[in-house]
Amino acid sequence: MILRTEGTVMSDSESNVFASAWEVLLRGEMERGATLAQSAETTYEQALENLQPDGGSAGYIFISAIRILVGRFAKGDELRAWYGTKFGV
Repeated sequence: MILRTEGTVMSDSESNVFASAWEVLLRGEMERGATLAQSAETTYEQALENLQPDGGSAGYIFISAIRILVGRFAKGDELRAWYGTKFGV
C-alpha cells in the first residue's frame, strides 16, 4: 500500500520505519520516568522533523505511526488519548 500526503508518497514500510524511530524516542523518555503521553508530547515534533526536515506536512504518516505504536505499547490507549486531546479528534 502507498500512502500520500500533500505530494509526498510513502509506503507502509516507510511508515513503519518512522514509527520505529519515534518509538525509540518515546521509550527513551519513558526510561527517564515519563508516561507514554508525556513522552509523546516531548518527542512528537522531533519525530516529525526527522520525517520531513523541510517542515512539510506529514499528517497521514503521523496518524499511521500513532496506529502502529498504539498496538506496540501495553498502554497504547494512553497514546491514543494523548493524540485525541492534542489534535481534537
